[in-house]
Amino acid sequence: MWRRLWLLGVSLGSLWSVHATHVFAAESPWPMFLHDARNSGRAADVLPDKASIIWNRAIGQSDVTGIAIGGDGTIYVGNADHSLYALDSSDGSEKWSFQAGHSIVGSPAIDSDGNIYVGAKDGYLYCINANGTLRWKYNAQYPISSSPIISPFNAILLTTTSRFYAISPSGISLWNDWLGAGLPYGSISSPAVGSDGTVYSCGSSIIGGPDSLRAFDSDGTLKWSVSIDQVGTSAPAIGDNGVIYCAAGHMAGGGPYGLYAVNPNGTVAWSYSLQDMPYMANPTIGPDGTVYVGCDDYFLYAIRPDGSLKWRFLLTDSMNGSSCAIDGAGMVLANDGSGSVYALSPDGTVKWRLDATPPDRFYRTAVISSGGYIYMPGGDGIVAIGPRVEEQKNDSSGGGSNGGCFLVAATGDSPDGRETCHPRHVWARGLVVPALGLSVLGVALLRNRRGRLGGQADDDGAKPEAW
Repeated sequence: MWRRLWLLGVSLGSLWSVHATHVFAAESPWPMFLHDARNSGRAADVLPDKASIIWNRAIGQSDVTGIAIGGDGTIYVGNADHSLYALDSSDGSEKWSFQAGHSIVGSPAIDSDGNIYVGAKDGYLYCINANGTLRWKYNAQYPISSSPIISPFNAILLTTTSRFYAISPSGISLWNDWLGAGLPYGSISSPAVGSDGTVYSCGSSIIGGPDSLRAFDSDGTLKWSVSIDQVGTSAPAIGDNGVIYCAAGHMAGGGPYGLYAVNPNGTVAWSYSLQDMPYMANPTIGPDGTVYVGCDDYFLYAIRPDGSLKWRFLLTDSMNGSSCAIDGAGMVLANDGSGSVYALSPDGTVKWRLDATPPDRFYRTAVISSGGYIYMPGGDGIVAIGPRVEEQKNDSSGGGSNGGCFLVAATGDSPDGRETCHPRHVWARGLVVPALGLSVLGVALLRNRRGRLGGQADDDGAKPEAW
C-alpha cells in the first residue's frame, strides 16, 4: 500500500512539473536573447580591462545562431544543423545535444527551473529539460526564425513568419495575433515586455500591410499600433523610462532607414535618420539611456535619449546581424563581419580590440557572462574571451583550451589599441595549420595595413567621431 501511495505521489509530482503554472527567467548572467525581456542587451557583469582568447571550439555541422547561459553556467547554443548544444563553459566541451526538426535560427531562453526554450524552422517551440530530453513541444504552424522571450508575467513569447504567440509554461497557447504572411526574411523580430506587462511586437498586422510596432496587454488585447516602415524585422528594446526603440531597415530597396523612439502611449517621440543604409542591427541600451545600433555603413551609432547623436565609431566591417552587448559599467561590446571585437568606453574610445582570422565570422551577438567572460558565436563555432593571460600554452589540438587559435590579438598596450596577431598558426574550421613563409614582421605590417584600410588609423582608430 505504501508503495502504491509513493508511486501515486511520484506520478502527481511529475504531472505537476509538466503542467507548471509559473515561469521565470533563470538567474544567470545571460538567460535569453539580448539578456532580458526588455531586450536591453545589458548585463550585470563587467568586461575585463584586457582580454585574450581562452578557448575556441567548432560546434555542430553548421552555423551557430545564438547563445544563452544557464543558471549553473552551462552554455546553450543554437545551430542551423537542427541541434541545440549544451556546453561546459570551462573548455567548450559538449554535455549533450538535442535534435530539432529543422534549423534553429534564434537564441535559446532558460527558465529558473533549468528548462530551455528554443524555436525551429519546422514551426515548433521546443521545451527541453536540463538533461537534454524533450519536455514538450508546441506546433506554431509557421517557421520560427526568432528567439523566444520569457515574460516576467508568466508566458513564453514567440514570433513566427506569420503569427505572434504567448505560450503557457505547460505548452498551451494563451493567445496569438496575426503578423502578416510571407515576410521575406521571416519574422526575426523577437518581442519585448515592459515593466507593466505590456508586450511589444514588430510586424505587419495585415497581409501586405505596412510594418508596425504594436502594444498588447498581457492578455493579448491590442492597446495601440503605430506604422513605421521597415520596422517588421526589428526587435524592440525598452529603456528604463519605458520608451520603446526600434530600428527601421533590414531589407535593401526600402527606406528611409533609421532609429525610432516611441512613447509608452504609442506616439513617436523622435527618429534618427540613417538615410539609405539598410541592414541595421537591433538596438541595445546603456545604463545612462544611450541607445546603440550598428548599421551597414560600418558605423556603430550612439544616440542620446533625446535623439541626438552622441558619437559614432567606424568599425572594420558591418555589424549586420549582431547587436552590441553592454556590461554593468556601461562598456560597449561590439563585433563585426571582419572578425574584429571591440570593447568601447561609454564615450566611444577603444578600451581593447581583438582581431580574428579568418574574417566574416562574427555576425551574431556575443554574450557577457560571470567574471566578464565573453562567448562569441563565430561562424560554425564559439570563441571564449576572458581576462588577458600573458602566457598561454599553445595547444594545437583544434579544440578545447586555446585550440591553437589565431585569434590572439589582445589589445590595450599598443598606441592604437591593437597588438599584432601571433603568426605561428591559422584557424580554419577548427584545424590548426602551420603558417609557413610568414614572418612576424610581415604579419604585423599586413594587419596594420588592414586596420588602416578599415578606418582604424593609429590615432583615429581609438577615437569615435564626437558630435
